Amino acid sequence: MRLDKSLDSHNPEAFDSHAPYSVLMSVYRKEDPSHLLEALDSMVSQTVPPEEIVLVEDGCF
Repeated sequence: MRLDKSLDSHNPEAFDSHAPYSVLMSVYRKEDPSHLLEALDSMVSQTVPPEEIVLVEDGCF
């Protein structure tokens, strides 16, 4: 039995308040830029958007 109801996905009250979260995403030089734009658009369009999005360059741009 779970004691913390705020973490219970079956509890409707669990979604009344949302904890802030961050997104960490690697970006690559050879990737299609439209994929990055699509990913960023998806992240900010969520019901609860992230507090921050951190992009990490993986390789040279």
